[in-house]
Amino acid sequence: MGLALIEALACGVPAVAHGVGGVPEVVEDGVSGRLWRGGRMEVLQETIESLLQDDAAYDTLRQAGRERAVARFDGREAARSLRTLYRSLLEDS
Repeated sequence: MGLALIEALACGVPAVAHGVGGVPEVVEDGVSGRLWRGGRMEVLQETIESLLQDDAAYDTLRQAGRERAVARFDGREAARSLRTLYRSLLEDS
């Protein structure tokens, strides 16, 4: 999964992304962005255009995407989780 997608969400930019690899862990389809499953490019174009034409949907995805990025991918939280993991591994050894 690319950091650019997380950074975009954290900045309040709704995401339309290809739903492969780790991307669905970052973008929840219809909640924090829109996922394109591949196939016809027209579908991707229609998805982007519909989002740009619907201010309410754009704003909802923007807010949810930002909240998701901050909650799930905050660097401080990741550091705390790693520290906790390392401590538990040291205690077990």
